[in-house]
Amino acid sequence: MPATARRGSEHFFPAQPNLLDARERGNWAVERAAIAASVIALAHSLQLKVVAEGVETHAQLLFLARQRCDEFQGFYFSRPLPATDFAALLQSNYQMPPPTLLQPGEGI
Repeated sequence: MPATARRGSEHFFPAQPNLLDARERGNWAVERAAIAASVIALAHSLQLKVVAEGVETHAQLLFLARQRCDEFQGFYFSRPLPATDFAALLQSNYQMPPPTLLQPGEGI
């Protein structure tokens, strides 16, 4: 079974940027992006599969895809589903398009 490096995106892209002024937010976002890119690169250098959890925005998805993150999950793709809806989704054989082909807000 392949090892998986897991790191929730909320650690790198918290949902409360309003606590910082615009200049601090810019530096803060750059630092968090650098950390995320470094964690992904480190995991890949150790031949680990990287799963991004908590992906909520198109920008996060594109950033993580550009860093060659292996898999993604989060509200961007789907909110939690009742078991019957999830079973129907699995039976439909739905496949998400590659991240670069998705338009903003285009999840399940």
